[in-house]
Amino acid sequence: MKKIERKMIDDVKFSISLSMMLEPTGWGIGGNVSRMKDHLDKTLQDYIYIGFLSGDILIDNILRFNSDLGEGFLKSMKSIIEKTGTNTSFGTVFLIFFNAASIILKNKRDLNEIGEGAFSYLISIKPSIYFKSLMLTNSSFLHRFSSSLYPSLTDVFTNYEKWDDKKLIDFLRLNIFDPVSQEASTCFTNSIREAEKLIKEEHCSIPTSEEIDKLFRSFCCKYNDYIVYRKYGLERSESCARSCCEEKSPDELCSMGSLSDLVALTLFFYFYKCKSNNIMRKSNFPQF
Repeated sequence: MKKIERKMIDDVKFSISLSMMLEPTGWGIGGNVSRMKDHLDKTLQDYIYIGFLSGDILIDNILRFNSDLGEGFLKSMKSIIEKTGTNTSFGTVFLIFFNAASIILKNKRDLNEIGEGAFSYLISIKPSIYFKSLMLTNSSFLHRFSSSLYPSLTDVFTNYEKWDDKKLIDFLRLNIFDPVSQEASTCFTNSIREAEKLIKEEHCSIPTSEEIDKLFRSFCCKYNDYIVYRKYGLERSESCARSCCEEKSPDELCSMGSLSDLVALTLFFYFYKCKSNNIMRKSNFPQF
Protein backbone atom coordinates (compact mmCIF):
# COMPACT_ATOMS: atom_id res chain seq x y z
CA MET A 1 0.00 0.00 0.00
CA LYS A 2 1.32 3.43 -0.96
CA LYS A 3 2.08 6.00 1.72
CA ILE A 4 -1.04 7.97 2.59
CA GLU A 5 -0.95 11.68 3.37
CA ARG A 6 -1.63 12.55 7.00
CA LYS A 7 -3.87 15.43 5.92
CA MET A 8 -6.06 13.07 3.91
CA ILE A 9 -6.52 10.81 6.94
CA ASP A 10 -7.36 13.79 9.14
CA ASP A 11 -9.84 15.20 6.61
CA VAL A 12 -11.63 11.85 6.26
CA LYS A 13 -11.76 11.36 10.03
CA PHE A 14 -13.16 14.88 10.46
CA SER A 15 -15.81 14.22 7.81
CA ILE A 16 -16.88 10.84 9.18
CA SER A 17 -17.29 12.03 12.75
CA LEU A 18 -18.93 15.37 12.04
CA SER A 19 -21.40 13.98 9.49
CA MET A 20 -22.56 11.23 11.87
CA MET A 21 -22.73 13.57 14.86
CA LEU A 22 -24.74 16.25 13.06
CA GLU A 23 -27.15 14.07 11.05
CA PRO A 24 -29.71 13.71 13.90
CA THR A 25 -29.50 17.35 15.03
CA GLY A 26 -32.31 18.63 12.84
CA TRP A 27 -35.54 19.72 14.51
CA GLY A 28 -36.97 16.39 13.39
CA ILE A 29 -39.26 14.90 10.75
CA GLY A 30 -41.66 12.03 11.45
CA GLY A 31 -40.58 9.56 14.11
CA ASN A 32 -36.83 9.97 13.75
CA VAL A 33 -34.56 10.74 16.69
CA SER A 34 -33.76 14.46 16.58
CA ARG A 35 -32.96 17.38 18.86
CA MET A 36 -36.70 17.41 19.70
CA LYS A 37 -37.24 13.68 20.23
CA ASP A 38 -35.52 10.59 21.64
CA HIS A 39 -36.62 6.95 21.38
CA LEU A 40 -36.85 4.71 24.43
CA ASP A 41 -33.82 2.72 23.25
CA LYS A 42 -31.94 5.42 21.31
CA THR A 43 -31.15 9.04 22.14
CA LEU A 44 -29.58 11.96 20.35
CA GLN A 45 -26.59 11.52 22.63
CA ASP A 46 -26.16 7.92 21.41
CA TYR A 47 -25.81 9.15 17.84
CA ILE A 48 -23.38 11.89 18.79
CA TYR A 49 -21.22 9.48 20.80
CA ILE A 50 -21.14 6.93 17.96
CA GLY A 51 -20.16 9.64 15.50
CA PHE A 52 -17.39 10.81 17.80
CA LEU A 53 -15.93 7.29 17.96
CA SER A 54 -16.51 6.30 14.36
CA GLY A 55 -13.85 8.45 12.72
CA ASP A 56 -11.03 6.52 14.39
CA ILE A 57 -12.78 3.13 14.18
CA LEU A 58 -13.52 3.28 10.46
CA ILE A 59 -10.11 4.61 9.47
CA ASP A 60 -8.30 2.03 11.61
CA ASN A 61 -10.20 -0.80 9.92
CA ILE A 62 -9.83 0.62 6.41
CA LEU A 63 -6.05 0.68 6.88
CA ARG A 64 -5.85 -2.64 8.69
CA PHE A 65 -8.09 -4.54 6.26
CA ASN A 66 -7.15 -2.66 3.10
CA SER A 67 -7.14 -5.90 1.08
CA ASP A 68 -10.42 -7.21 2.59
CA LEU A 69 -12.72 -4.27 3.20
CA GLY A 70 -15.73 -6.47 3.83
CA GLU A 71 -13.99 -7.83 6.90
CA GLY A 72 -12.99 -4.27 7.82
CA PHE A 73 -16.64 -3.19 7.72
CA LEU A 74 -17.67 -6.17 9.88
CA LYS A 75 -14.94 -5.37 12.42
CA SER A 76 -16.06 -1.71 12.47
CA MET A 77 -19.64 -2.68 13.31
CA LYS A 78 -18.48 -5.07 16.04
CA SER A 79 -16.28 -2.38 17.57
CA ILE A 80 -19.00 0.29 17.51
CA ILE A 81 -21.58 -2.00 19.11
CA GLU A 82 -19.11 -3.24 21.73
CA LYS A 83 -18.12 0.31 22.69
CA THR A 84 -21.60 1.85 22.65
CA GLY A 85 -24.04 -0.98 23.31
CA THR A 86 -26.42 0.29 20.63
CA ASN A 87 -27.18 -0.47 16.99
CA THR A 88 -28.05 2.91 15.53
CA SER A 89 -25.32 3.14 12.94
CA PHE A 90 -25.41 0.16 10.56
CA GLY A 91 -26.70 1.89 7.41
CA THR A 92 -24.66 5.04 7.91
CA VAL A 93 -21.43 3.12 8.53
CA PHE A 94 -22.16 0.86 5.56
CA LEU A 95 -22.41 3.84 3.18
CA ILE A 96 -19.64 5.98 4.64
CA PHE A 97 -17.09 3.21 5.22
CA PHE A 98 -16.65 2.34 1.54
CA ASN A 99 -16.63 5.97 0.41
CA ALA A 100 -13.97 6.75 2.99
CA ALA A 101 -11.99 3.74 1.73
CA SER A 102 -12.29 5.06 -1.82
CA ILE A 103 -10.62 8.31 -0.72
CA ILE A 104 -7.90 6.71 1.38
CA LEU A 105 -7.00 3.62 -0.64
CA LYS A 106 -7.80 4.74 -4.19
CA ASN A 107 -6.68 8.35 -3.61
CA LYS A 108 -9.92 9.71 -5.05
CA ARG A 109 -10.62 13.43 -4.59
CA ASP A 110 -13.51 14.22 -6.94
CA LEU A 111 -16.87 13.34 -5.35
CA ASN A 112 -18.11 11.40 -8.36
CA GLU A 113 -14.90 9.40 -8.51
CA ILE A 114 -15.15 8.72 -4.77
CA GLY A 115 -18.65 7.32 -5.28
CA GLU A 116 -17.51 5.18 -8.21
CA GLY A 117 -14.66 3.79 -6.13
CA ALA A 118 -17.02 3.01 -3.26
CA PHE A 119 -19.40 1.21 -5.62
CA SER A 120 -16.52 -0.92 -6.93
CA TYR A 121 -15.81 -2.00 -3.36
CA LEU A 122 -19.45 -2.75 -2.63
CA ILE A 123 -19.84 -5.12 -5.56
CA SER A 124 -16.72 -7.01 -4.53
CA ILE A 125 -17.60 -7.87 -0.92
CA LYS A 126 -19.28 -11.13 0.00
CA PRO A 127 -23.02 -10.94 0.79
CA SER A 128 -22.38 -13.06 3.90
CA ILE A 129 -20.33 -10.18 5.37
CA TYR A 130 -23.31 -7.86 4.95
CA PHE A 131 -25.68 -10.35 6.59
CA LYS A 132 -23.28 -11.06 9.49
CA SER A 133 -22.91 -7.32 10.10
CA LEU A 134 -26.66 -6.70 9.95
CA MET A 135 -27.33 -9.56 12.36
CA LEU A 136 -24.97 -7.93 14.88
CA THR A 137 -27.44 -5.07 15.22
CA ASN A 138 -30.18 -7.44 16.44
CA SER A 139 -32.74 -5.16 14.81
CA SER A 140 -36.31 -6.01 15.73
CA PHE A 141 -37.57 -6.11 12.16
CA LEU A 142 -35.11 -8.66 10.74
CA HIS A 143 -37.32 -11.72 11.14
CA ARG A 144 -40.38 -9.96 9.76
CA PHE A 145 -38.36 -8.34 7.01
CA SER A 146 -39.95 -8.98 3.60
CA SER A 147 -39.86 -7.70 0.06
CA SER A 148 -41.52 -8.11 -3.31
CA LEU A 149 -38.84 -10.65 -4.21
CA TYR A 150 -38.81 -12.72 -1.00
CA PRO A 151 -41.88 -13.58 1.13
CA SER A 152 -39.51 -13.86 4.12
CA LEU A 153 -35.82 -13.28 4.69
CA THR A 154 -35.56 -15.62 7.68
CA ASP A 155 -33.96 -18.24 5.43
CA VAL A 156 -31.51 -15.67 4.06
CA PHE A 157 -30.29 -14.70 7.52
CA THR A 158 -29.93 -18.31 8.70
CA ASN A 159 -28.23 -19.61 5.54
CA TYR A 160 -26.31 -16.55 4.38
CA GLU A 161 -23.19 -18.37 3.12
CA LYS A 162 -25.09 -19.72 0.14
CA TRP A 163 -25.35 -16.12 -1.13
CA ASP A 164 -21.60 -15.79 -1.61
CA ASP A 165 -21.77 -16.87 -5.26
CA LYS A 166 -23.90 -13.78 -5.92
CA LYS A 167 -23.14 -10.05 -5.78
CA LEU A 168 -24.26 -8.01 -2.79
CA ILE A 169 -25.60 -5.25 -5.02
CA ASP A 170 -28.00 -7.74 -6.63
CA PHE A 171 -29.48 -8.45 -3.23
CA LEU A 172 -29.73 -4.78 -2.30
CA ARG A 173 -31.42 -3.87 -5.56
CA LEU A 174 -33.70 -6.91 -5.30
CA ASN A 175 -35.63 -6.42 -8.54
CA ILE A 176 -36.86 -3.54 -10.69
CA PHE A 177 -40.39 -3.84 -9.28
CA ASP A 178 -39.25 -3.29 -5.70
CA PRO A 179 -39.86 0.35 -4.65
CA VAL A 180 -36.56 0.59 -2.78
CA SER A 181 -34.41 -0.61 -5.69
CA GLN A 182 -34.20 3.03 -6.82
CA GLU A 183 -32.57 4.02 -3.52
CA ALA A 184 -29.94 1.27 -3.79
CA SER A 185 -29.22 2.19 -7.41
CA THR A 186 -29.00 5.96 -7.16
CA CYS A 187 -28.16 6.89 -3.54
CA PHE A 188 -24.49 7.76 -4.21
CA THR A 189 -25.33 9.93 -7.22
CA ASN A 190 -28.11 11.81 -5.44
CA SER A 191 -26.13 12.24 -2.22
CA ILE A 192 -23.25 13.76 -4.19
CA ARG A 193 -25.67 16.07 -6.02
CA GLU A 194 -27.21 17.19 -2.71
CA ALA A 195 -23.75 17.76 -1.20
CA GLU A 196 -22.70 19.98 -4.08
CA LYS A 197 -25.96 21.90 -3.81
CA LEU A 198 -25.38 22.35 -0.07
CA ILE A 199 -21.88 23.72 -0.71
CA LYS A 200 -23.34 26.38 -2.99
CA GLU A 201 -26.01 27.30 -0.45
CA GLU A 202 -24.02 27.05 2.80
CA HIS A 203 -20.55 27.98 1.50
CA CYS A 204 -18.90 25.29 3.66
CA SER A 205 -20.28 26.51 6.97
CA ILE A 206 -21.71 24.08 9.53
CA PRO A 207 -25.31 23.35 8.39
CA THR A 208 -28.09 24.52 10.68
CA SER A 209 -30.88 22.28 11.99
CA GLU A 210 -33.17 23.80 9.37
CA GLU A 211 -30.73 22.91 6.58
CA ILE A 212 -30.42 19.33 7.86
CA ASP A 213 -34.23 19.00 7.93
CA LYS A 214 -34.42 20.43 4.41
CA LEU A 215 -31.92 17.83 3.22
CA PHE A 216 -33.84 15.05 4.94
CA ARG A 217 -37.13 16.21 3.41
CA SER A 218 -35.55 16.21 -0.05
CA PHE A 219 -34.63 12.53 0.29
CA CYS A 220 -37.95 11.72 1.95
CA CYS A 221 -39.84 13.12 -1.04
CA LYS A 222 -37.56 11.30 -3.50
CA TYR A 223 -37.48 7.80 -2.00
CA ASN A 224 -39.61 5.27 -0.16
CA ASP A 225 -37.73 4.65 3.07
CA TYR A 226 -36.17 1.18 3.05
CA ILE A 227 -36.97 0.37 6.68
CA VAL A 228 -40.50 1.80 6.75
CA TYR A 229 -41.33 -0.17 3.61
CA ARG A 230 -39.94 -3.41 5.03
CA LYS A 231 -41.66 -3.00 8.41
CA TYR A 232 -45.02 -1.53 7.44
CA GLY A 233 -45.43 -2.04 3.70
CA LEU A 234 -45.78 0.04 0.56
CA GLU A 235 -48.81 2.11 1.53
CA ARG A 236 -47.16 3.38 4.70
CA SER A 237 -43.83 4.20 3.01
CA GLU A 238 -45.60 6.05 0.19
CA SER A 239 -47.68 8.00 2.72
CA CYS A 240 -44.47 9.10 4.49
CA ALA A 241 -42.94 10.23 1.20
CA ARG A 242 -46.09 12.05 0.14
CA SER A 243 -46.17 14.01 3.41
CA CYS A 244 -42.62 15.21 2.80
CA CYS A 245 -43.39 16.22 -0.78
CA GLU A 246 -46.37 18.22 0.48
CA GLU A 247 -44.20 19.78 3.23
CA LYS A 248 -46.37 18.22 5.92
CA SER A 249 -45.06 16.40 8.98
CA PRO A 250 -45.12 12.59 8.55
CA ASP A 251 -46.62 10.63 11.46
CA GLU A 252 -44.64 8.89 14.20
CA LEU A 253 -44.56 5.55 12.34
CA CYS A 254 -42.42 7.28 9.70
CA SER A 255 -39.15 6.59 11.50
CA MET A 256 -37.10 6.75 8.32
CA GLY A 257 -33.76 5.20 9.13
CA SER A 258 -32.45 4.58 5.63
CA LEU A 259 -33.10 8.21 4.66
CA SER A 260 -31.16 9.35 7.72
CA ASP A 261 -28.27 7.30 6.35
CA LEU A 262 -28.42 9.27 3.10
CA VAL A 263 -28.40 12.55 5.03
CA ALA A 264 -25.25 11.42 6.87
CA LEU A 265 -23.61 10.33 3.60
CA THR A 266 -24.42 13.68 2.02
CA LEU A 267 -22.90 15.51 4.99
CA PHE A 268 -19.82 13.28 4.69
CA PHE A 269 -19.35 14.32 1.05
CA TYR A 270 -20.03 17.95 1.98
CA PHE A 271 -17.51 18.09 4.82
CA TYR A 272 -14.85 16.16 2.93
CA LYS A 273 -14.97 18.44 -0.10
CA CYS A 274 -14.91 21.55 2.08
CA LYS A 275 -12.20 20.31 4.45
CA SER A 276 -9.92 18.80 1.80
CA ASN A 277 -10.03 22.04 -0.17
CA ASN A 278 -9.36 24.10 2.97
CA ILE A 279 -12.57 26.10 2.58
CA MET A 280 -14.43 25.19 5.79
CA ARG A 281 -15.82 28.41 7.23
CA LYS A 282 -15.03 29.21 10.84
CA SER A 283 -17.78 29.69 13.35
CA ASN A 284 -19.24 33.17 13.73
CA PHE A 285 -18.73 32.83 17.48
CA PRO A 286 -15.81 34.76 18.98
CA GLN A 287 -12.53 32.85 18.77
CA PHE A 288 -10.80 32.40 22.14
